[in-house]
Amino acid sequence: MSGFGFWSSIFNFAPVNTKINELLEDPDTPLEDLLNEDHIVNEFRSLNSKLVEYCTEEKVREMISYIIEEPPEDAEQLRGYKLPYVACEVLCTDSPSLLNSFFGKNPNKGKKATDTQVAVDGDDTDHNS
Repeated sequence: MSGFGFWSSIFNFAPVNTKINELLEDPDTPLEDLLNEDHIVNEFRSLNSKLVEYCTEEKVREMISYIIEEPPEDAEQLRGYKLPYVACEVLCTDSPSLLNSFFGKNPNKGKKATDTQVAVDGDDTDHNS
């Protein structure tokens, strides 16, 4: 037996995050490679500590760009279809680490909601009246 218990002996599988953890060992692993892994969404949900460290503000921005930017016309199917979908799924996990990575350096941090609203709206009207 492989040492992973009863179910792995029946279905012949290793722990899910083995491949993901191997990718995370290399700090130069592209986000694209991680998002191409089958169980990446579950790893974000389970708060894999290596994955949490990997996801910097830059990586979160890259995921958002996969969603909102049109892929080049000569892009592979992976870029055009899978990466935007998986990036959306990952961002929808509501992982505190992802939210902190992206919003941790919020320039509006510490301001009242009305101040933030004015900055977003671009006008100086009082929104509390």
